[in-house]
Amino acid sequence: MRERDVGLSALSQRPGDRGLQVSIATLRYWRSGQRQPGEASMESVEAIEEILGLATGELIDVIPT
Repeated sequence: MRERDVGLSALSQRPGDRGLQVSIATLRYWRSGQRQPGEASMESVEAIEEILGLATGELIDVIPT
């Protein structure tokens, strides 16, 4: 996020362009590792990968199962 100069606020709003909802609180939990995205959130994670210019699956591959 720092490398791309994208803050949590912007990151939470951009998936909304695709009809997805991700709160800033949820992003904070994900970023800190306190919680992991569930199956229902994978589409949002894919949108975040795209927003950050990451390869498809790059974030998903590091999510503990």
